Order: sequence, then C-alpha cells, then structure tokens
Amino acid sequence: MLLTHLLLLLLCLTKRLCSAALPQITQSLLKRLQRVLWAWDGGNVEKDRTGVTRRAWKLLDIICRILELSRSYYIPSSHTVRNLDVCKKIYSRARSSEHNDPSVSLADLRNALRFTLAAAQASSDHTRFWYHHPSLETGDSRSPEDFDWLVDCYLDIHSGHQEVAFDILFLLCVMKVHCIPAKQHQFIESLVACMGTNMPVHWRYAALCATHNFREEIVLIDTIDAELRDMV
Repeated sequence: MLLTHLLLLLLCLTKRLCSAALPQITQSLLKRLQRVLWAWDGGNVEKDRTGVTRRAWKLLDIICRILELSRSYYIPSSHTVRNLDVCKKIYSRARSSEHNDPSVSLADLRNALRFTLAAAQASSDHTRFWYHHPSLETGDSRSPEDFDWLVDCYLDIHSGHQEVAFDILFLLCVMKVHCIPAKQHQFIESLVACMGTNMPVHWRYAALCATHNFREEIVLIDTIDAELRDMV
C-alpha cells in the first residue's frame, strides 16, 4: 500500500493532476514514510511482514525527490527532532562500526537528512535561506549539547563530503543551532572557508546564514581568540 501511494503521487505530480484528493494522499504518505524512517534501526511498521520498510528505505532517495516536488500539498511535519534522532543513529553507527562501508553510511545519512528537510518543507534554495521555518525551530528547551553530534558530523566531513555537509549546515542554519564553546574556533574557521570565492553559491549563502546566527559569539572573538579574530 505504501509503494502504491508513492506511485500514485508520482503519477499525479507528473501529470500535474491537482485533484482535491492529492493533499490527502500526500499527507497520508508523508506520515507513513515518517514511520518507515523511524523503523530504520530494526523496528517494524504496522507489523510489516512484506518487507515494505526495507524496500521503502532503499527507495528513500527517490522518495525525497518526490516529497520535494510535492511540498506544497502537505502540512509540514512537526517531528523534526525525532527524524533527526534517526540521522544521529546512522552517524553514530557509521563511526562505531568497523564493518560499514563509509560511503554507504554517508548515503544513508544524506537521504535521512534530505527527508528531514523535505518533511519540514524547508527549501535549500539559497534564495530562500532567510525564510522562517517554524517546523524546524528548536525552542528554548534545546541546548547546544543536544545537537553537538550534528556539529561534530559537519566538522568531520565538511571538507570531503560537501553535499552531505551542506545539508547539515543548512539544518544548523534554519534550526539556529549554536555549537558548544570548545568547538567554536573550528566551526567559525569552517564557515570562513565556506564563504571563499571558489565555493558554490549555495554553500556561501549557508555559511553566511550560519554566521549571522552565530554573530553574538563572533562579537566576543576579540576578547577570547586573537588568531580567529584576525582570520575573520
């Protein structure tokens, strides 16, 4: 049924059939796909005995593209943090396992990150970086430590796996996440590098947005780190 809904939605979007049923189909599909994502680590979806969870996970790259096309037809997911918990598990397992192929793990992570962004209707179009994304707000209850793993992941891969790192940087931007003091130097240094003239425009916009969110910390650089102040 899940894959049937997916194919039906793809057909509707391809033929531009904006029927009254399309928003309902899309919203139902988004909720089911979200449950599939949460079941990534071995859970089951509605006592699945047909392998739909496994197949849907393998199709996640295609699913993300369809969701990106259909974002105007569904209500944004309010489960951003829960979706990110799956991303955290993927990153943690990739770092701890000696048997995982790093490229496969990064592909899984990027698909999960893309799903998180698509489900929240967050556009990574650089012309929309400054738009408000209410479903990605973390609120006052979230501390920098809650997302320290996301900053760690970004710092680990930002120079070697740019597309995955860009998705993470974009998430950090729209969620207004700040890193812990111990990583501020490395984080700001990476943002400066991302704003280089040799970088793609979407990278430069993301770095500028992140720097804007980080401006209060940067103001204090003069008193805490002369070397970093000079670099900025």
